[in-house]
Amino acid sequence: MVPVCTIRSVKRKLLFGKRCISVSYTSILDILIWHDPCVIKYQLFLLFRETRVRTGNLMEFGKRRKISMDAVAGKSQVDGAGMNPIGEVVARKANLLEELFSLKGKIALITGGTRGIGRAIADAYAAAGADLVVTARDLRGCQAAATEISARYGVKAVGKEMNVKNVQRIDAVLKEVVDEFGKIDILVNSAGIAGSEKPVLRMTDEDMAEVMSVDFYGTFFVSRSVGQVMVRKKSGKIINICSILGKVAARNMAGYCASKAAILQLTRVMALELMQDNIQVNAISPGYFVTDFSRGFLDMEMGKKFMANKIPMKRAGNPDEIKSTAIYLATCPPYLTGAEISIDGGHSIV
Repeated sequence: MVPVCTIRSVKRKLLFGKRCISVSYTSILDILIWHDPCVIKYQLFLLFRETRVRTGNLMEFGKRRKISMDAVAGKSQVDGAGMNPIGEVVARKANLLEELFSLKGKIALITGGTRGIGRAIADAYAAAGADLVVTARDLRGCQAAATEISARYGVKAVGKEMNVKNVQRIDAVLKEVVDEFGKIDILVNSAGIAGSEKPVLRMTDEDMAEVMSVDFYGTFFVSRSVGQVMVRKKSGKIINICSILGKVAARNMAGYCASKAAILQLTRVMALELMQDNIQVNAISPGYFVTDFSRGFLDMEMGKKFMANKIPMKRAGNPDEIKSTAIYLATCPPYLTGAEISIDGGHSIV
């Protein structure tokens, strides 16, 4: 048997850095391969999960140790006898991840998908295998983003100009998408603006109408039209990008705060109404992230002080930190609907 302390010691070495991983990888397997698999199987699973060992590395190791490639692929022979927990654990892990989180064969439409959080989600979905429709008001920007995504990830991606305030344009784009792809599996409502940033008593009717028309009504218009497409297939995921400011007040942001709070409640109502058609509607509420949307504020001395004093993690988020949550909500079980996930560095808990 391998003492638990030995496993932990080597695990710490493996986690220390890439160079140390390459040195220690064979040694830990040399130690473990000859001992009781029932004792070490779970420890190996944790070890491989934390160090992200790939099946290809195991196959190379198998060649050096003369381990059957069938065993590495998931069968139960080591040199003709006994169980090989290494191959079985990694194969099961790969199969489970593929089963739970793959987006192959899915079609995702992302509004505001050319930059910031929307673009990060587009990249994540393409990496997971989804074909994409990237929309925004700038056609060239949409086409450029689609071309980059397709070249990088090998998926089909198209860019469409779409102003979320224009119902006629929304319906025209959806017709083009359905004609080309046949369906829409995932909708991400990421388009939005900050608004006028004035005190309430100085806001004009136009100030409030503009931010509500893009942020709230835009989400409503696109969700309604895409929802009708999804209902015909009895399947779909709608993910609304809200904001921590839908729950936490901020001076001079009345329109933005109100629109995001409205989106959150819209998410819940839609979830309630569409669950009968196997459509899940959930929300992500980001805090302060480094995007074109917020960079001006974050670069100001006021913004830096705000991060230091108000955000427990004392920094803004990176759009890449949205990716895993967006993939999860695009693959979530039917029982998860009407939920909101905050990604805000602890802002909403203090």
